[in-house]
Amino acid sequence: MPRFSLFVLAAPAAMLSACSSGVPATATITSIERSCTIVEQAMPEDPEVAARTKGRPIQSERKGRCDEVEEWAEVKRTKSKKIEGEATIHFAYAGPDGRQHSGSFHVTGGDDDFYDLSLGDPVEIKFAKDDPSRAWRG
Repeated sequence: MPRFSLFVLAAPAAMLSACSSGVPATATITSIERSCTIVEQAMPEDPEVAARTKGRPIQSERKGRCDEVEEWAEVKRTKSKKIEGEATIHFAYAGPDGRQHSGSFHVTGGDDDFYDLSLGDPVEIKFAKDDPSRAWRG
């Protein structure tokens, strides 16, 4: 019984080791799918509303694709408003076999990459030595 338990613990460690030791490469971002929720807080201008909220700010949200939100360019540059969102970053790279491969990774509004990455930017990745079509952010 102890051998089985040891094997069960060793197998995931071996898989993690294989993943972290991928072949480094540089990929190019081919597309970015961002969805945003811009969260704003403002003091109510209407005295009746201010009385109901007891002087607390009112929170409002606007959701959609980031590039459809009016002030996205300004928010992206200054990070002046709270953003909740996520993005799927798609990339392409040349494998050691000379063929083009693609992959993707996810980021959230809490990551600088959510704001900073753009179409055509280079990004560091790793791919599996035994299967160049398997890639991850590295």
